[in-house]
Amino acid sequence: MTEAEKFADPHFYVRGGQLRKRGYKEAWRYAWDNATQEDKRLILTLPNFDADVFHEISGIDVRTEFKI
Repeated sequence: MTEAEKFADPHFYVRGGQLRKRGYKEAWRYAWDNATQEDKRLILTLPNFDADVFHEISGIDVRTEFKI
């Protein structure tokens, strides 16, 4: 939690923090952005990996980030 969120909710410590909800594609984007380059390359080298299917599922167009 940010300091502003803690200030706005002074009883956060009772719950042990804050539950954040993310949509499916937002969660994909967060995970992709926080993955290492090696982890991203491992995903791209999976057998039968299809960039179009990955884009449809995750909303992430890997063709723009990597040369596929």
